[in-house]
Amino acid sequence: MYGQRIKELRILKGLTQRELAKLIDFKSASGIGMIEREARELSLDTLSELGTIFNVSTDFLLGKTDIDGGYLRLLFAVKMKKKRKRDGLSIDDVCDTLGLSNEQLINLENCILDNLIFFNTPDIAKFIGLTIDDASDLMGCGFPEEESTPSTITGSEYKETKKIPSKFIHAEEARSYIEMHQILSAEGFNISQMPDEDVLDFANEMLNQIKLISYKYKK
Repeated sequence: MYGQRIKELRILKGLTQRELAKLIDFKSASGIGMIEREARELSLDTLSELGTIFNVSTDFLLGKTDIDGGYLRLLFAVKMKKKRKRDGLSIDDVCDTLGLSNEQLINLENCILDNLIFFNTPDIAKFIGLTIDDASDLMGCGFPEEESTPSTITGSEYKETKKIPSKFIHAEEARSYIEMHQILSAEGFNISQMPDEDVLDFANEMLNQIKLISYKYKK
C-alpha cells in the first residue's frame, strides 16, 4: 500500500525518482524504486521526510487512512492546473466561472491554502473533473444536496427555531448565527461594525469549518 501511495504522490508532485531520492539523501533513484515496489521497508526517518515533502500524514502514507487534507490540496491543484492548460484558460477565466478571487485560485494551484472553505462546492469538483462523490470521499464529509433555492429563514425565526440553513444568504440570519458563538468575546471582534457581505462570508465559513471538524468526531 505505501509503495503505491508514495508513487502516486511523487507523480502528482511532478518529481522523478532521481529528484525525490536527492530530497531525502538517497544515493540513487533505485532506492525510491524499491520503496515504490515495497521491496524496501521504510525507516521512521524516511517516512517522516516523505510526509514533510508531500505535506501528508504518515498514516496516509502507510494506508491507514484515505483522508488527508494535504493530499486533497495537491490533487485539486494538479487537476486545476491541467484543466487550465488543456483548455487554454487564464486565471481570470476560471475565477469568473467559479466565483473565486485570484488569490484563492493562485493559492489552490500552489497547495498553500490554509482552509478548505470553497472546496465544499460541487461546481469546483465538476470543473476539474471530479464527481461530487469523489470529492466528498476525499474530504471525508458530504457536500450539501443541491437545491433550487437555498433554505433561508429570518434572523428572528433563527433565534426561535435554531434551524441552520444549508447556506446563509441573508445578513440578518447570518448575524444572528454568529452572535450565538463565544467568538464575539474575542478581543477586537465587533460584528456591528462588519459590512453585510463580510458577515455572510464569515457565517458561511463557520458552517464549512464545522462540517470539516465534525468528520474528525464522526462515529
